[in-house]
Amino acid sequence: MANTSQSELGSVVSLWRYPVKSMMGEELNRADVTERGLLGDRAHALIDRSDGKVASAKNPRKWPHLFDFRAAFVAPPRPGADVPAVRITLPDGTIVTSDQGDLNQILSGVLHREVMLDASGRGHEEVVSSSRGVGSVSVAGPSSYHERRDRLARTCGYLAYLPLDGIAPRSCGQ
Repeated sequence: MANTSQSELGSVVSLWRYPVKSMMGEELNRADVTERGLLGDRAHALIDRSDGKVASAKNPRKWPHLFDFRAAFVAPPRPGADVPAVRITLPDGTIVTSDQGDLNQILSGVLHREVMLDASGRGHEEVVSSSRGVGSVSVAGPSSYHERRDRLARTCGYLAYLPLDGIAPRSCGQ
């Protein structure tokens, strides 16, 4: 019998998924993991109709307000199934969904730029086998880092770890 002992590196204290690239996302208690990350993460993107490029908060001169939008799935994505609709909260609090016929017009009006919401297909990925040690991930418990949670979520993507030595998590790249 093979030795399958594993050592614990830390605990997940905050888990986030971003259904639309460069918009704020949704905090989760549990998520399926694929070869490319959390199932459904960045399953959609805004496309700039003037140049065909994906809208990105990495270009703040062109896209200064993307972090003012929040996206969440209306139902959890499932492996092998179609990507569910996304609910988008606009900066003024108005809520729209990806299955609305006038969504692109609404988003274009708010962003003052012609855009369209496009599904990337990332919701169709297969979940990594549990025998490989990852198949789903759950939050270990309530986070005591509420004041840092949004910053961590924006800079690190979708996981924030609490090391066992008790040192507070640092943002990615530090």
